[in-house]
Amino acid sequence: MQIEPLVKIDQVQEGDLLLISDGRELTHAKAQRVKVSEHDGTEVIFNLRKNKFFNVGMYLDGKSWAKDVRIVRMPSNALAQGPGGSSPGPAGATS
Repeated sequence: MQIEPLVKIDQVQEGDLLLISDGRELTHAKAQRVKVSEHDGTEVIFNLRKNKFFNVGMYLDGKSWAKDVRIVRMPSNALAQGPGGSSPGPAGATS
């Protein structure tokens, strides 16, 4: 598992697991929607029902309620191998 600091405007993708700190509390959430608009910039919505979000541009400028945002990612070599991959099958399995 890798934990990356948010440093680029286009770094968060829908489905990413986020760790968001407001300076007092730490919230873990999944990025449910990444909304990009000319007027509002890039917003990451992590609770659609309660409309909880942060603006990435404001965060990067230090003007957001979110004081520290990290993205939790699995390294590519830790993901399950697809068809034709080299991951071993069950013990004793034959083709």
